Amino acid sequence: MTAEQASWVVSIVHVGNFLWAIPAGYLSDLLGRKVTLLLSGPVLLATWAIILATRTVEAIYVARLLQGIPMATVYTVLPMYLGEIAGPAIRGSAGYMFPAIWYAGTVYEYAVGPYVTYQQLAWISAIPPIVFLATFIWMPESPYYYLMKENTQRAEESLRWLRGGADIEAELEAMKRSVEEERRTRTKGRLFAWRKLLCTPEGRTSLTKVTNVQAVYQICGGGAMFSYATNTFTLTERASSVHAGVTSDQMSILMASLVLLLVPFGAVASDKLGRRPVLMISTIGATIFLALTTIYYYLLFETSTELYSIFWIPYFSIICYTLMVACGTESIIPVLQTELFSNETRGTGSAILFLENAVLSFFILKAYQPLVDGLGLHFLYGSFAIGSLLGSLYVTFCVPETKGMTFDEIQRTIAKKRTVTTESDDKP
Repeated sequence: MTAEQASWVVSIVHVGNFLWAIPAGYLSDLLGRKVTLLLSGPVLLATWAIILATRTVEAIYVARLLQGIPMATVYTVLPMYLGEIAGPAIRGSAGYMFPAIWYAGTVYEYAVGPYVTYQQLAWISAIPPIVFLATFIWMPESPYYYLMKENTQRAEESLRWLRGGADIEAELEAMKRSVEEERRTRTKGRLFAWRKLLCTPEGRTSLTKVTNVQAVYQICGGGAMFSYATNTFTLTERASSVHAGVTSDQMSILMASLVLLLVPFGAVASDKLGRRPVLMISTIGATIFLALTTIYYYLLFETSTELYSIFWIPYFSIICYTLMVACGTESIIPVLQTELFSNETRGTGSAILFLENAVLSFFILKAYQPLVDGLGLHFLYGSFAIGSLLGSLYVTFCVPETKGMTFDEIQRTIAKKRTVTTESDDKP
């Protein structure tokens, strides 16, 4: 497989993401969060069957394109499902389950891939979807979804199961108020969610905040770093002529394992410190480590400076950068996605968010290798550092704090701030 073909294999999955993001959001409101998530399992199994049955690059393209369907479903629906079944006190921690499971899958593939054959890896990769189907089917539907469908009895049963027999009356009433508040403003029509997101001040505010944080994650390189980690480590070792003591594959396994182990600490920080402080620490830290990596790669590729004594800097900085992004910005996105969108717009808003993610991911992943070949790693990492710096300014001054709030309180806060801002603007 050529470098050009490999770049398509890496990036084409996001074409599938793009095509399925909006339908996934609609299905989650039509069929329910649980059913929509369950449907992703058979599709994923079918893609591994294609890979097992064929050995051509074109077949891999098709399989990767189809893998965008379950990927879009999970990215769009799982954050809202986790947020809706978790109480306000642990919603931040529940949101972190999504990136934690994602990195568990990354470690799984990194740890197995280099040591098995092509077909063996396909068989091994088919195991998680089977386990998912066998276990997730027993989970309840979101109580918010049942209330949106005016099925109070099922909502109560779902919430009682989720809370393990604890008193749910107050929480259920808060959920009802939240759903009823939005239902009172609801107008008939299939495009209601779109109108509420794009044509109301609160909807536009929520959509702008979440999509901008998503853009911060992408322009600081968060989506590309893991995909090209092994290639980057290999290129670094060859250019510096210094062996780090472990192979590039082993370094990638170490990086993914550290992220998996430390993501829970980000969850604790999110619930203790708040969403915005964690975002600030994440983006500022990422800027520092990206700047260090940029300086090293500039000295390595553009000067004759002796770097033997500091050969460890890119490995250390890239791993620390990845920890900052994974435990901060990346993990906060699904939390904000769940908290800032209202119940009626959460499905469509999540789809729009993932649509943005698919477009940015595709172009950044596709452009990554050509930029490295043409302009060098120092240019690429310098660009990511500038993006991260700009992102740190945005999250510091523009992202609202939602720690410990119910969905109803969050929507009231957004509306109140918008009203105050409008009144201030209207004063002579």
